[in-house]
Amino acid sequence: MTNSRGFTVIIHPLVIFNISDHFIRVKAQIGHSQLVIGALFGTQDGIRTIELLTSFELLYTITEDKYEVDMALYKSKEEQFKQVFSGLDFLGWYSSGESTEKNDSSTNGANCRLHYLL
Repeated sequence: MTNSRGFTVIIHPLVIFNISDHFIRVKAQIGHSQLVIGALFGTQDGIRTIELLTSFELLYTITEDKYEVDMALYKSKEEQFKQVFSGLDFLGWYSSGESTEKNDSSTNGANCRLHYLL
């Protein structure tokens, strides 16, 4: 998908499947929809092309109305992930929901810290 500014974002089917599976599995386990969060991995060619190739789930807790990502679990998964997908980089995160929530900015902050800690 290319927008009017010349950016191209390619989302592979595995990413869509992983996010859908994550959301549906959590909903089936608890009986209702709940926020799910995950990490997106892929490649970036300069500043104009991003290719999202795969993803994995992130666990979180809510403290003082902020989402806190389980960093120990993330680091463990990321290490395992890099053994298989050494050429892929953390490019962002996903979350479920119909609209932007007030806590999304804290989630974005937590995931930005993930990126800069790597």
